[in-house]
Amino acid sequence: MKAAEDALAQTGQGFRIGRAIQLDVLDAQNTLAQARLRYAQAVVRYNQSQVRILSALGLLDAACLAGGP
Repeated sequence: MKAAEDALAQTGQGFRIGRAIQLDVLDAQNTLAQARLRYAQAVVRYNQSQVRILSALGLLDAACLAGGP
C-alpha cells in the first residue's frame, strides 16, 4: 500500500509539472484503491481465522459473541 501511495504522489507531482497525463493519475489512484481493498480483505480474513481458532479451542460461544460474560 505504501508503494501505491508513493506512486500516486509521484504521478500527481508529474502531472502538475506536465510530465504525466490525467490517465496516469487515474491509474495510480486505481492502483492505490485496489491495494487498500486487498489490505482490508486481508484484515477480514485474519480476523475470521482468529475467530475460527478460538472456536476450535472451545473459547468462543454465542454468549461471547453477544457481549456476555
